[in-house]
Parts: sequence; C-alpha cells; structure tokens
Amino acid sequence: LIIIRFTFVIRMADKDAAGADENKAVAPAPKTFSFKTPKLNPAAAGAARGGGGAEASAMPDDPEAEVDIVVVPLVKLTPVDVVTGEEDEDVILEVRAKMFVWGEGNAGLQWKERGVGPVKLLKHKEKGVTRLLMRRDQTLKMCANHLLAKEMKLENKMGSDRAWAYSCFADYSDAPEVKRLTCALRFKNSEVAEEFAKVFNEARDANIEIADAEGGAEKVAADKSVDELADGIEKLDTKDSPAAEGDK
Repeated sequence: LIIIRFTFVIRMADKDAAGADENKAVAPAPKTFSFKTPKLNPAAAGAARGGGGAEASAMPDDPEAEVDIVVVPLVKLTPVDVVTGEEDEDVILEVRAKMFVWGEGNAGLQWKERGVGPVKLLKHKEKGVTRLLMRRDQTLKMCANHLLAKEMKLENKMGSDRAWAYSCFADYSDAPEVKRLTCALRFKNSEVAEEFAKVFNEARDANIEIADAEGGAEKVAADKSVDELADGIEKLDTKDSPAAEGDK
C-alpha cells in the first residue's frame, strides 16, 4: 500500500507540472502588440543618430506623409514639325474603314486585307482636285493614295450594303512604284457608306471637269501655235531667195 500510494502521488505531480507547461505555451500574446510602425520622436531620433536637433526638425511628424520627388530628364527633346504633304489641302470627308485589294492569295484570286484606318478625301486649295488618302492605324503608313478619276466607279462587289469597290489605274501609296489596284472599302454601317459614296462621286465628277477644262485649254493653245506658225510661213517672201531665182 505504501508503494502504490507513493507511485500515485508522483504521477499526479508529473501531471500538474505538464499542465503548467501547457498553460505557459498557449499563453495569450500581450495586448500591446501591433503591426504598425511605431512613431518616433524626431528629437530623440536625431540625437540617437548624432545629427542634432536641426536634422531632426526636418523630419515630418507623419510617417505616412508623401515626399515630393523631382526627376530631371537627362536628355531634352525639342518638338519637330512633321510634314505630311496635306498642308495645302482641305479635308472634305474623313471616315474610318477597312481596305481590301483584289489579288493573288493562298486560295487563288481573292480579297486580301490591306489596312485599317481613316480614309480622307483631300481637296487641293489652289488646283481644286481631290485625292483619296488612307493611312494605317498606329504606323500611319499609306495604304491608298490616288486622284479620283473617271474610271473610278463605285460598285457593290462584296455583297454588303456597307462596302464599295472600284478600280484605280494609278496608286502612289508605294511610291516611287505606281500600281493599279482593284480595292474595296468596308465601313461601320450603311449610313457611313452612303455618305462616302455621295462625296466621292461629287469629287470625282469635279475632277473630271477640271481635267476636261485643262485638256481643252491645252488643245486651244496648241491649235493657236499651229495657226501662228502657218501664218508666219505664208508671210515668208520666197520670191527673192536664191532658190527661187534658180528655179526661174
């Protein structure tokens, strides 16, 4: 009995010691713990660094205050005037469209996409002629640049009420190379397509009238020169020339 009672007392003592250790392990954290950065006393911080009160007074009181940072560029770029070739022209219409050209492709002859961007009808301020200019988005590379001529008749070849196709005998978008194109323009909706067709046809007809007037003026000038030359020849007196006397 004495041995059994002594063993029981030892086991109870070990159990109490283990419970005390467990309580210490799960003891709650102190209530003063925080993840925030503690606020420092500027004077104390300056004294600790040995910088004195002048340096300490330069520190902001609010640790979250924003600091103005001034970045000076290493290279200064001056603005450059870009010459587009459109300075002597007025924009009579500008719409967005996607251009296709008819040509050889993977499946034989087919419509191939040429570019997407703004399409402009530009009228020259002095000459009065109108040309079509289209540049690709972002790169601004030309994908169409030609005068509106008599052969450019809008046709619906793509089976859509918002697309027009026509043939161009001389396109200068890949200058100095001049190409003949069969191109099509597809617009956002049918209303934009109808507006484009109206302005396009009016500008083309105006170009035809200007070309006919210039051709007529050139013909009149040429005929006048021929008449003046003929009159001069008739006025020449060949009777007193050595050849005329020899003939007699």
